[in-house]
Amino acid sequence: MRTDYDKEKRLLIGIIEGATAVLTYNRVMNSITRTPIETDRLDVSGSRHIDRQRTEGQVLESVQQLG
Repeated sequence: MRTDYDKEKRLLIGIIEGATAVLTYNRVMNSITRTPIETDRLDVSGSRHIDRQRTEGQVLESVQQLG
């Protein structure tokens, strides 16, 4: 996922039907962020880093470890 605001800094890791949050990878900070999903939008104020210092190639491994 890329938005004009992000300027290709963030990548959507994945989302599944019925998900309660979105995981994104921040290429600048090398971190994974979890952002809760509200009824009709993302709850950006509820975003938090859940994993840091990961290269882009380590994202899948990291998400698997997080469960």
